[in-house]
Amino acid sequence: MKRYAKWILVVVAAITVLVVAAMAALPSLVDTPRVQALVATHVSHALGRPVRFGAVSLSVFPLPAVDLRGLEVAEDPAFGTAPFLKLHTARLALRLRPLLAGRVEFGDLRLERPLLSLIQGVDGRWNVASLGAGSEPRAPRGAGRSTGAAGAGAVLGSRVKIVHGLVTYVARGVGAAARYRVEDVDLTLTPGGSLVLVEGSARVKPGDLALTV
Repeated sequence: MKRYAKWILVVVAAITVLVVAAMAALPSLVDTPRVQALVATHVSHALGRPVRFGAVSLSVFPLPAVDLRGLEVAEDPAFGTAPFLKLHTARLALRLRPLLAGRVEFGDLRLERPLLSLIQGVDGRWNVASLGAGSEPRAPRGAGRSTGAAGAGAVLGSRVKIVHGLVTYVARGVGAAARYRVEDVDLTLTPGGSLVLVEGSARVKPGDLALTV
């Protein structure tokens, strides 16, 4: 029994050293300007809107991840100049096993404190109607080799978590515009084949109506 315990400790120690070595090599495996250009290019293409963000950084603990800060998605010009979506932080998890093989693949995506503006015009048209009207993406300069399975389709991970989100809704009319706020939006979107499982909660104001999805 002691012999088995000794070998278990040796294996655990070896795995620990391997993981620590991979963490130490993470900055050399991930070209942050390339990741920034990759994300901006493909998200802009997917949404059909200009996308920009302030900074990209790497987090090692508790798990490797890429943090995007100050992300903004432009509004449809027909509805104004304020951003359609503002996001405090987006965290893209990095899959550990591909990192050990020298590849970058994204896992779950966590969106912290997103602010989304929904607007309905006098003619009944929504500002989200033009989303997805993008053209073919151009490869960012200096993109170098492919990120393997983490191409355009892997920018969004297996799950998307929205934490402390805020949605504002404005219906423009002849008179005063109707305004509502959906606060404390906490949602988890899990892909399942052709369907997406949505779980979470939110609160609608005015009215202080609690919602559970």
